[in-house]
Amino acid sequence: MWPDPYINRRPAGKSWELPTKETHKLDILVVDDDLTTRKMLRFVLEQQAGHKVVEAGNGETALNELAATRFDLVMVDVVMPGIDGLELCKRIRATSNVPIMVVSARGDIQSRVRGLQLGADDYLPKPFDPSELSARVEAILRRTSRAARTDNDGRMRLGDITLDLTEHKVELREPRGSKRNVQLTPTEFKLLLVLARAPGKAFSREELQTSLWGAHGDPNAGYSTVNAYVSDLRDRLEADPKNPRYLVTVRNVGYRLDP
Repeated sequence: MWPDPYINRRPAGKSWELPTKETHKLDILVVDDDLTTRKMLRFVLEQQAGHKVVEAGNGETALNELAATRFDLVMVDVVMPGIDGLELCKRIRATSNVPIMVVSARGDIQSRVRGLQLGADDYLPKPFDPSELSARVEAILRRTSRAARTDNDGRMRLGDITLDLTEHKVELREPRGSKRNVQLTPTEFKLLLVLARAPGKAFSREELQTSLWGAHGDPNAGYSTVNAYVSDLRDRLEADPKNPRYLVTVRNVGYRLDP
């Protein structure tokens, strides 16, 4: 097997073999400037988990690959020359809802939080065990299986709701088939986008606050501010804001978007 420092050594008496049950096979883009790391990840993902892997040695190549091919998952290192991993996450999220996993030796809490704030779905520090990598890939697949997919035109379609990620516009399909343009402020659009990336997931007010303003964002933007933006979004989106169809309150938790 592959030596550390890229993956942990096998514990005594334990096998490195991953579970053999059938799983959904994914098209995965691995982005890392280190050739050894890319080959290691490819070995684990292809030989042991049965996925298909495309490699990119830098952020610019990764963006070109994403423009040409639809992937099910993108794995990104943080420290890369030119476009680093965090900037790459930000650029991907500007036009795509593809799941992103950051795999990096930079495992400090600030980097993890920053990666998640910029749109990553998971953050796996090196060194790691291959079984953990496989489990996290499967977990991302479960979480995003209902998520909206972004077409090549930059439009995210989720049930009756379409988000234009390029022009920051929202279109809603009415019950009789007509379409209505929904005018949103930048913050309302960002709130809807956060919810749309994980439809059916109940977001706490704390999660939404962090997603909108960051861990060290506007100190005046508390839970009441989140509630106010949710209320405003309902007024613009729902036919009956008092009985919401899309933006649902989850008691003692927060809010979720039902497609």
